[in-house]
Amino acid sequence: MEMENVMGAHYVSLHVRRSNRAAFRLYSQTLKYAINGVEKEYYADGEDAYDMRCTFEAGKGKKKDDILAEKMSRLKTIQLQVPEGAEAGDSLTFSSEGKEMEFPIPDGSKPGDVLQIQIQVEGGEDDDDFDNDNDDDNGCDSGQSSLHDAVTKVELHSSIGASLAIHNSIPGVPSPNDENEKEDGSDGTSSMAWPAGLHLARFISSPQFDEHIDIGPSTKTVVELGSGSGLCGLAFAVTASSKLSKRKTDAKKVNIVLTDVPKAMDLLKFNIKANYDQLSSHLLDEDNLRARQLTWGSEEDARALDLTNVDVDLILGSDLLYNVSMKIFKDLSCSIQALDSNEKTKIILSVRWRKPEEERTFFQEMEHLGYEFNLLLMEDDADNLYQCNLGWREFGNPNSDKSNDFFTDSYVQVDGESKPLKDISEDDMDVMTDDEFNAFEERFIQIYLGQKKTS
Repeated sequence: MEMENVMGAHYVSLHVRRSNRAAFRLYSQTLKYAINGVEKEYYADGEDAYDMRCTFEAGKGKKKDDILAEKMSRLKTIQLQVPEGAEAGDSLTFSSEGKEMEFPIPDGSKPGDVLQIQIQVEGGEDDDDFDNDNDDDNGCDSGQSSLHDAVTKVELHSSIGASLAIHNSIPGVPSPNDENEKEDGSDGTSSMAWPAGLHLARFISSPQFDEHIDIGPSTKTVVELGSGSGLCGLAFAVTASSKLSKRKTDAKKVNIVLTDVPKAMDLLKFNIKANYDQLSSHLLDEDNLRARQLTWGSEEDARALDLTNVDVDLILGSDLLYNVSMKIFKDLSCSIQALDSNEKTKIILSVRWRKPEEERTFFQEMEHLGYEFNLLLMEDDADNLYQCNLGWREFGNPNSDKSNDFFTDSYVQVDGESKPLKDISEDDMDVMTDDEFNAFEERFIQIYLGQKKTS
C-alpha cells in the first residue's frame, strides 16, 4: 500500500461509527481492517467509534517528499474491454512498461464494457511499481489490487452512454491525516462512493430527471454540497455535457461547483481531472466546472464561492444527514438558505435513513425556514428496489401505521432466506452476501425535491 511504501508507515487507522454497518462491512471484510479498540462517545452526538487498523510490514523507510509529486505526474490511463464470456471477478491481463499486470473485473461490468485503469509509469529507482507477485501476509489483503480498492466504476443511465471513474484516494499520495475528525464529525468515509450517491448519480443521468430539472435554459448554476469524491456533481456535469451537445446548446453557460471541507479538495480536483474524457470541451474550463471549499455555516467560505451576484438554480446532495447533530443540520440549512438568494433554487437530496427520528429534524428545520420537500418516486422497472412512498415525516416513524406496515411487509434476503425489514439485526447484516446487503441498503434510500414555498 502507498502509505507503507512511501511514508514507511506501520499501519493506517480510521474511526467508524458503531451504527454505520456499511462502513464497518467495507473496512472489515473488503479492506481487511481489524478493530483495535472502541472509543466511547467519540462523536459529537455521543456515539461510540470503532478504532480500526490495517497493519503493514515494518515500514520501508522511503520518506522522500519529491516521490509524491513525481508519482502524480506519471499517471497513465489504460483502457481494457471486457471480452465475451468474462464476468465480474475474472482477471484481465495486460502489459505496461514491460510488466505483465492483472486487473479484476469490477462488479456490474459486462462484456463489451470499456474499463479505464490509471497506473503509474515507471520513472526511477525510487518508484514503487505494482508488484503482482508480492503475496506477503501483512494483515491486509495483498491479493487484492490497490487499483481495485481505489476506483469505483459508475455506469450512468444508458441514454447517456457514459461511465465515471471515482477514486477514493489519489494514486501515489497518502490519505490526509484526519487530526480534525472530532471537529468535523467525519470518520474517513467521505471519499467513498456510497449507495445514496450512486442512486442519485443514476437518477441525474436518467430521462426522468428532465421531468424535474431543465438542464440548460433554466438550470445554469449548480452547486453540490458535501461532494466527497464528486460523484453526483460529476454525474450532472457529464449528463449536462451530453444533453447540451445533442441540443447544440452552448455548454459554457453551465456553471457547476463541487464543494466540501478543505481536506477533501485534493481528491475532488483529482476526480474532476480523471473524468475529463467524459466531458465536452466546453466544460473543461475551470469557470464551468470547479471544486471549492465550503464548510457548512461558514459565511467566509460562502463568499469565496463567488456566487454573490449569481442565482443558484440547483443544489445537489447525497448522504448529507450522515452525522446526526442539530448544529450540523442548522449549519447545512443555513448554507442552503444562503445559496438560495432568489428563493427559487431547487434542492435534490438523496437520503440514506439510519436514525430517522433524529435525521428528520433536518427537514423540520428546513420547514421552519419555509421550505417544502417532497419524495420523488422512481419509475417502476424490473431493477427498481426503491419503491417506498413514505415521506420524511413517516419513514421510520413508530407512530406511523404506514411506516410500520412497510417495515413489516418488506422483505430482504439474509443468507438466502427472506426476513422482514423490521426483524433485521446487526448479526443478519454481517452474514448477508454483497448482493443481499446492497439490496438491504437500497430499501433505506430516498430522493427528495425541495424548494422555498411560495406565499
